[in-house]
Amino acid sequence: MKTTKYTMILTIGIICILVTIVLVGCSSRATSSGNEYVAEEPQNRNTTSDEMLLYNMNEEGESLVESADTPPSKATPVDNRKLIKTLNISMQTMKFDETTSSITDLVNELDGYVEESNVTGNSITPAGSNRENFYNPRSASFVLRIPVEKLDTASDKLNNLGNITSRTESVEDVTANYTDTERRLETLKVQEERLLDMLKNADELEYMITLERELSDVRYEIESYTSHLNGLDNQISYSFVYVYVDEVIEYDDVRIAPPTFGERIAKGFSSSVQAISDFGQVLAVILVTVVPFVVVWGGIFTLIIVGFVKCKRRYRQKHPKVLPTQAKSEDTPKVKLEKIDTKK
Repeated sequence: MKTTKYTMILTIGIICILVTIVLVGCSSRATSSGNEYVAEEPQNRNTTSDEMLLYNMNEEGESLVESADTPPSKATPVDNRKLIKTLNISMQTMKFDETTSSITDLVNELDGYVEESNVTGNSITPAGSNRENFYNPRSASFVLRIPVEKLDTASDKLNNLGNITSRTESVEDVTANYTDTERRLETLKVQEERLLDMLKNADELEYMITLERELSDVRYEIESYTSHLNGLDNQISYSFVYVYVDEVIEYDDVRIAPPTFGERIAKGFSSSVQAISDFGQVLAVILVTVVPFVVVWGGIFTLIIVGFVKCKRRYRQKHPKVLPTQAKSEDTPKVKLEKIDTKK
């Protein structure tokens, strides 16, 4: 019974130790994950609408159905192709306020406009030399609309505003979609004129109501396709420029040529010193985090151990151990030795 009680006490102590280790690990993991900065780049916009069914009318007014992805009957010249251009630029800067202000000024200078902007994070002060907020700097994202003929100028000037870490360009050809929409719109306008002529010559009320219903549907489609064409025209005339700005205290070293032997040694030594410094900081944070747990659970473990030792002593006092030799001597009957008379 006593042995079972001691086993339960030891089991509780081991469980407390495991709970402490789990709590410390979770707290340090939550701290590290909260300090990491993750910048997620938004997906490029898909400017092509869903596939639409187009039809042309023949001379009798019958409709011929054809798919939107059907190629035009005549090849479109290269110079007249409808292209939507997109530019993505990611950069680093040590002068965050100046860089973001320069981006806005550049857009106004090129007769463009800012479609969307967002700024997050805390400031690194003063002048990026304070490492206290190093893991939570500011970042900004911009969606700019630049006239397509000034896109190259915008690209060159953006390259001079910071340390460019990535740059991508893409072109989407919407010529087929644009051409098919134009043909569909022309067909709908012809159908609208015919319905108007038929409505003028209609005599029966029921027939007039039917024509007006058809005319209303055609006009709704005309507005829809006209809006779609206007949207394509806007995207073709004004290119999308996505700019992402990260505030740093030191630029990443982007090299084209490999470093020399001396530079590799200096960089390795600097990295080692920085790693030791970072490890010391992490160790100090862990120690400070663990101290309260050590104090509380250390006291609990001390009480448990002291109680265990006292219980064990009391048990030994009440139930002393009997040595085998003593037990044997007690069990052996005493034999009285008689003196032998040697004179006889």
